[in-house]
Amino acid sequence: MPPRNSPPGNAEVVNSSGVKYPKRSALVWLALFVVIIYFSWAVHYYQFDNMPAPLGADHAGKRGFFEVEAIRHVRALTQVGPHSIGSDALDDALQFSHMVIIVPVSVVHTAYGCTVGAYGLLSPKEQLSWLWHTQPLAVLLVHTAMPFSTNLPLTCFPPQYVLAEAEKIKKMAHWEVDVQVDFFHAKSGANRMVSGLFVGKTLIYSDLYHIILRILPKYASEAEDNAILVSSHIDTVFSTEGAGDCSSCVAVMLELARGVSQWAHGFKNAVIFLFNTGEEEGLNGAHSFITQHPWSSTIRMAIDLEAMGIGGKSSIFQAGPHPLAIENFAKAAKYPNGQIVSQDIFSSGVIKSATDFQVYQEVAGLSGLDFAYTDNSAVYHTKNDKLELLKPGSLQHLGDNMLAFLLQTAPSNLPKGKAMEAEEKTGHETAIFFDILGTYMVVYRQRFANLLHNSVIMQSILIWVTSLLMGGYPAAVSLALSCLSVILMWIFSLSFSIPVGFLLPLISSSPVPFVANPWLVVGLFAAPAFLGALTGQHLGYLILHSYLSHASSKRMQNLPPVIQANVIKFEAERWLFKAGFVQWFVLLMVGNYYKIGSSYVALVWLVSPAFACKFAIITFLAWVTRNYDSKKRIEI
Repeated sequence: MPPRNSPPGNAEVVNSSGVKYPKRSALVWLALFVVIIYFSWAVHYYQFDNMPAPLGADHAGKRGFFEVEAIRHVRALTQVGPHSIGSDALDDALQFSHMVIIVPVSVVHTAYGCTVGAYGLLSPKEQLSWLWHTQPLAVLLVHTAMPFSTNLPLTCFPPQYVLAEAEKIKKMAHWEVDVQVDFFHAKSGANRMVSGLFVGKTLIYSDLYHIILRILPKYASEAEDNAILVSSHIDTVFSTEGAGDCSSCVAVMLELARGVSQWAHGFKNAVIFLFNTGEEEGLNGAHSFITQHPWSSTIRMAIDLEAMGIGGKSSIFQAGPHPLAIENFAKAAKYPNGQIVSQDIFSSGVIKSATDFQVYQEVAGLSGLDFAYTDNSAVYHTKNDKLELLKPGSLQHLGDNMLAFLLQTAPSNLPKGKAMEAEEKTGHETAIFFDILGTYMVVYRQRFANLLHNSVIMQSILIWVTSLLMGGYPAAVSLALSCLSVILMWIFSLSFSIPVGFLLPLISSSPVPFVANPWLVVGLFAAPAFLGALTGQHLGYLILHSYLSHASSKRMQNLPPVIQANVIKFEAERWLFKAGFVQWFVLLMVGNYYKIGSSYVALVWLVSPAFACKFAIITFLAWVTRNYDSKKRIEI
């Protein structure tokens, strides 16, 4: 028996079977490791961290999107602190529960930078609509117990700020563009959703106030009857000033409205910007607008902007059900970002959350897009949701994408509600979508996905049946044992990683420390899962190797032991490789049956061997036909 390890300086290693293998230098393994880490970092960077440069008015022009201006909006909205429904910052500003004192414009604007009007003394909230339509900037709220003084630390509350900015947009709009501003009072209503987080619950609301801008061309009458809705919410939860959720979205909408007001003279559809309140209490703001406001009947498409963190790339995590919106987005967006995998996870209920997009889909029957910021998700709905965490370029990323999308969609003819619903009911017109490194988006419809999936499934079945018929009983046993290896891999992988989730609350002050630092997932869960996968697959490999050694002993008894060992090892690895395709084949079949969009992930692994087999079959048939024709000519 030769020694197991070669002496120092020898370029070969001899195993226990006497087979010699070239010895690989540690530098080779180190170089391979560095290459893998580098390419992994590059993919992560371009997919998640590659942000556009923030632009100002000097760079973007009058008709572009300015992140610098949007940041100013976020700063103004967060300076008032938390502004949830019923709070002094929001409830007083909207519901007039205290006295209204109006001071001269020059005094307040000079001292506090808050634009107001010199109007008089008001108190009943029933006068709100009349006051708004006659003097929209004449609202400054001060608590009745606070004596008037020009030295008071007055603040522009969020709704007031949005109103003031809306009026600026109206004044600065293109001369052929009509900007309509409505301070809408939603009366009592009941919100009952049929799915999602609030399923089975009836939420009662009353006296909600929303700010609505409608931007449309003055000389295109059809635009009044067709609109695209862009929506987000002003209110926050009670514990946070809401820089991410959702002052960042409101800021993007204000800057978008300013940009759209310079382009809308060429539109065929109006663009409605809805700044609603009551979202955090159960999507009541969106529900009240859809069920009570007269403009809601003109909406043909809905876009919702949300945040489940603060900053980063704003990604599409819900689209449809009609594919028109996502197709237009893929055509126009500068930095497309969205994965149908996120949509499948969100719709499964694993993430206990809901957005206004659910109301637009269920109650209004609209299709569209739902965007969300997800960076720094640990600060979501906490006091740490602050402007300082907003990554530069985050607002520019969403703003550029949304402006390009609106400029692509608003000038086109949108299908009416019944025409769109007819296509949706077929179930064939939903879209599969995913982006590639944030630079290109792939979109194809479910009808094409069905054809592609069925084609790959049939060709895969043909490959496996042919392989088993040619290999006979040993091939069937080898396939079964290789599939057992895959099953063991999953069992060991899960059994190594799941206990970590149960141990964390016992040994850590935070039961979910990876939420604050997502990279901890690599060490806490990915590493044990990887170790378990290697353990399970190696155990399966040993079982398969033992069977192949026994089954091949008679067939290869005349071959040298070295060649026998190599052939058996190669056969075991080949069957394990095939078993990997089997697992993707099973996932594709299940996903195709249930119309799961994420099935494209399994498709990617199966397309190459399936089409290679198809090419081989076509080549073989062509060769047979050519030979048959040649023989026939010779006989003649």
